Amino acid sequence: MSEVLFRCEGVGRRYGETPVLHDCTFSLSAGSFTVLIGPSGCGKTTLLEIIAGLQPHEEGTLWLNGQRVDTQDAQKIAVVFQDPILLEHMSVQENIAFGAPDRPCGDTAAKVEEIADLLSLSPLLERRCDQLSGGEKQRVAIGRALMKEADLILMDEPFSALDALLKQRLGDRLSELQKRLQLTILYVTHDQREALRLADHLIVMNEGIIQQQGTPREIYEHPRNLFVAGFIGHPPMNLVEARLEEKKLCFFDVALPRPEKLQGCPLSKVIVGIPPTLIRLDGDLGAGICRSMQYYGSQLQASIEWQGATLQVLMELHALPAAHVSIGFDPAQCTYFDPTSGQVIDGPGRILSKK
Repeated sequence: MSEVLFRCEGVGRRYGETPVLHDCTFSLSAGSFTVLIGPSGCGKTTLLEIIAGLQPHEEGTLWLNGQRVDTQDAQKIAVVFQDPILLEHMSVQENIAFGAPDRPCGDTAAKVEEIADLLSLSPLLERRCDQLSGGEKQRVAIGRALMKEADLILMDEPFSALDALLKQRLGDRLSELQKRLQLTILYVTHDQREALRLADHLIVMNEGIIQQQGTPREIYEHPRNLFVAGFIGHPPMNLVEARLEEKKLCFFDVALPRPEKLQGCPLSKVIVGIPPTLIRLDGDLGAGICRSMQYYGSQLQASIEWQGATLQVLMELHALPAAHVSIGFDPAQCTYFDPTSGQVIDGPGRILSKK
């Protein structure tokens, strides 16, 4: 298991009387690529700026390499912003070198060339930064962060202003560099696909609270509350209300045997989380109507009206649905939530607590 490089313990932040971060606690392993994801306004950038020393915090502590960094050591943390902050009148070479710690000039020049090669910037070293494209500027900003030789690199939606294809290419290059150089990165985004593609560890935030942490697969397959279930994934999990009657799980007019996860559950209603890939269109759980389809190259996404709900279904191209279908899914593979608390029902009759 990798050593813990950075730890955020109980960090809280207020703007006047308004709390914006609540008891944020997480750790980053050395050499990990951690993505902090959540909707706009949830506190992601605020938390990142507190770690960078750009904002104060009223509660909690920050630790880097076992030492408190609440009064942050600027040499240990590098930041790449959403809009690259470059010295536009200077060359690519000069901008990358600007991030260098004190060292002999010859060593600095050699390091600049090495980083430029890693980022495919070598042909552009003499070019002024005001003559670069958006993607090239962001690579220069990343190069300057690498030049700093920081222990931790913070990135605040660095590719959000780029077109989709370039965004994916630069994300893939960053992931390759992170693994090759064993960089420790904390990366902020609200983009579902980007987060699931890049992260080896995911932190999900909402309303200033960390909702869940884990690998992308753990969080996608085992969300701990309704927010995570309805937010993570493209499309996210389908959430459908159902009744619990004696030994049955009942939708509008479809009754199924109560699954093991709900045995002993005292609730009269639950929210059923059905993954889009779990749903079949040749099942025996009642008729559905296909309202629309979206083509994604290798997959189709269909919107199916069933039992008063609209289900999002992912399928292969050859499985083109008819207008009228028959829904099927395995209730044992669904996730169940308490509609009042929003928490997952974690095993027979057990509702997971919020902490």
